Amino acid sequence: MQTTFDVPGHITLQMVSRPLPGETPEQRVIRLAMKAVIEGVTLIGSVQRRCFATSSRDNCLTYTVNVPEATCTCEGFAHSGMCKHLALALVERVLNPDPAAPAANAA
Repeated sequence: MQTTFDVPGHITLQMVSRPLPGETPEQRVIRLAMKAVIEGVTLIGSVQRRCFATSSRDNCLTYTVNVPEATCTCEGFAHSGMCKHLALALVERVLNPDPAAPAANAA
């Protein structure tokens, strides 16, 4: 799956590795998604339900991301309740909504 979320060229890994003071939950998700892209995390499968995310450290390791339940099987998620894999999947889901889902404003 090709990631559609892009990171501006001036953003570095050092800039997105630590939270900023007063960071909102939405800003945290965007920051972690940028970190995932910079580190080469890839999502495999549909981000509407469950997908797999590659590890940025171990090419042989993948994590299961459950988008509706907002969970991931990585250690980062277990430690903090949010991780770069889940953040990337959430951003991708917003950028690529499920075409089979009913429209929110449908009459």
